Amino acid sequence: MLNLNRNHKLQYPVNWLKKLNLRPGDKLEVVEQDGRLIITPVVVIPRDQMWFYSKEWQQGEARVNEDIKEGKVRTASSKAELFHHSQRLQVLKAIDKVSDNPLPQNEGGYGKPGYCAICKGR
Repeated sequence: MLNLNRNHKLQYPVNWLKKLNLRPGDKLEVVEQDGRLIITPVVVIPRDQMWFYSKEWQQGEARVNEDIKEGKVRTASSKAELFHHSQRLQVLKAIDKVSDNPLPQNEGGYGKPGYCAICKGR
């Protein structure tokens, strides 16, 4: 049983506060239903962070978690290793692009494989 003090405040038993992990300043929703008060702890999300809780973003988070579980995510032990892997991926993508369209650049292609447009050769 709780007592309502003259400032209209309730003091909750400490074991309730610990069980619900409540601290001073936390928000509580109070709803009257059939003569009873239902008190529920709530978290208020700032508007500029709402994107994270959108259906689309959460679906993406779920896909990433699955990729992690399936071992599809690579890690690097240093910035140099990460950069090296990133460069390798860019080179492989460029080779694929050139292979798909080996026309010279002046004819709308990406140039010949192994040809550097900047240095006019390799």
